[in-house]
Amino acid sequence: MRKIVVALLVSLLASLAAIGGCSLFRPRSSDEDSIRVKNGSMHIETTDGLWTPEGNDFSNETKGKVHQNDLWVVVTYNNGDPACKAGPAHPVIIRYSDPGVQAHFNPGGNPARTKVKLTGQWTHDDHHLNYGTAGQGSIAEVQLPGTQFPCDITAGKLKEILICSHSNACK
Repeated sequence: MRKIVVALLVSLLASLAAIGGCSLFRPRSSDEDSIRVKNGSMHIETTDGLWTPEGNDFSNETKGKVHQNDLWVVVTYNNGDPACKAGPAHPVIIRYSDPGVQAHFNPGGNPARTKVKLTGQWTHDDHHLNYGTAGQGSIAEVQLPGTQFPCDITAGKLKEILICSHSNACK
């Protein structure tokens, strides 16, 4: 009987250790959440911070969140195809189908946070940066320095792009 109890305890402890180890790969509540870029019109959304104007640029202000001073990108598709991932890298540049329109994401500041330089006529509120009208344009290209971006960016196929400041947040 004693051997059975010891075996059960060892099995339980091994299971708990495995579960605990896996939790290292889940987003932590202290990680800055991802920034979502949706297609159609270019719609950039922060879910756990505020877009704060800094001249012609914006800063994603998240209090008490971890930023790894680098960026990861995950592309998701409308048809359920597996997500395409890239990073870490910076800057991340997203070009729109209208000439000269882009969003240039880069970490910076102290404490580190994601900053966005926009070209074109954008509107904004605390949580959104917007360009264009749905159905009248699309995201045309994503660039990361020193790499051939591995994801297919095709109008009608793209659901959204996640830009994350921590690999745990890009799941």
